[in-house]
Amino acid sequence: MTARTGPTVVAVTGVGAISAAGTTGAELLAAVRAAPTSPREVELPDDGRGLPAGVLPDGPLLAVPAAEPDVRELLGRRGVRALNRESRLFGCAGVSAVAGPGAALGDWEPDRVAVVCGTLNAGLADYVTVLSVGMAEGPERINPMWGPRSGFNAPAAQLAILLGITGPTLALTSGDAAGLAAICAGAELIESGRVDQALAGGVDVISRAAAAALPPGGPPPGEGAAVLVLENHAEVVARGGRPLATIAGRAESSTERAERAVRDALAEARGVTPELAVLDVPEGPAAGAVARVLADLDEPVPILRPATVTGRALGADGAFGAAVAALALADGTAHRTPRGALCVLAEPGGRTFAVVLAPPDDR
Repeated sequence: MTARTGPTVVAVTGVGAISAAGTTGAELLAAVRAAPTSPREVELPDDGRGLPAGVLPDGPLLAVPAAEPDVRELLGRRGVRALNRESRLFGCAGVSAVAGPGAALGDWEPDRVAVVCGTLNAGLADYVTVLSVGMAEGPERINPMWGPRSGFNAPAAQLAILLGITGPTLALTSGDAAGLAAICAGAELIESGRVDQALAGGVDVISRAAAAALPPGGPPPGEGAAVLVLENHAEVVARGGRPLATIAGRAESSTERAERAVRDALAEARGVTPELAVLDVPEGPAAGAVARVLADLDEPVPILRPATVTGRALGADGAFGAAVAALALADGTAHRTPRGALCVLAEPGGRTFAVVLAPPDDR
C-alpha cells in the first residue's frame, strides 16, 4: 500500500478527450451522464496478415470505436502520416488539453514539463505487423515507419515532440489502471519539484492483436485517449488562472485491498467529502469494498461509469474517469455541482487506484 504526503497541491487546468462520445471532454461528460453507448461492428486492419488463420480474430469486431478527430487541424500536416492511431489520438487529446483556457502553454519551460502516458497495447498492432510480414513476406517488405511506432512509449514521445517538451517522458504499462496511475505519477513529479507541469493520461485503440488478449465478459472493447494538464496550484493562482479541480488525495493498493486504498485517499483529502463517484470496478471483492466505503458517506452519492459509453478502453479507462470527475466539478450547467469527486479504478487482479478531486476553491 502506498500513499503520499506533502504540502504541494496539484491542480487540473485542462482536459482533452477523444472517445466514442466525441472529440471533447464536454461531450464525454454529457454522454456519461446520459445513456450507455451501443457497440457496433468495426472492420479492423489486418495487422497480422502473415499469421496462420485463427491466431487473431477474423472479420468485424463488436466494439465501441472512438470518434475521429481532425488530426491535421490539431496536429498539423507535417509528419502526421508517420503516426499510428494511438499516437494520433493521444496527441489530439493532449493538444486539446493545453489549448483550453486554464492552461498556459506559452509560459512553460519545456524542460520543466513531463508527459506521462498509461497504455496496455500502444504499438502492439505495429509490432505484430512487423513480425508477421517479416516472417511471411521477408524483411524487405517491412515498412520502416512500423518500427518506431511499435513501442509502448510512442504516444508519449510523439506528444512531447509535437509540443516541444523536453522534460521526462514516461510510459506506464502496468495494467488496466495505467491511465489513472499515469495521472498519479504526473502529480508526484510536480510534488517532488522535478517538473512544474505534467500532461498525464492514457490511450489504447482497438486492434485484432489487442482483441485477442481480452478476457471474456465485461464491457465491449473500446478505445480512445484522455489527457489532463496538471500544475502546481499555487503557481496557477499566482498567474491569475482558475483550475478545473485539484487533486486532494490519492492512494494505491497493490493487493486485493481496494477498501484500504479508497479510505486512504479519502483520509488524505482532509475533509473533502465526495458527492460524486466515478467508478470502473469489476464485479467481485473490489466492487463490494467500494460499496462499503460509499455506504459510510453521510449521503448517497450519484455514480458515473464512463465504460458504459467508452467501452473497455484499457489504458484510457482511468484517464477517462479522472477527466469526467474533473469536468463534473467545474461544470456550471449541472443542477448541483458536487463539492468533491471520488475516482476509483480496480483491476481484475486486485490492484486499485483511488483519487479524490476537489473544486479549486476548496484548496
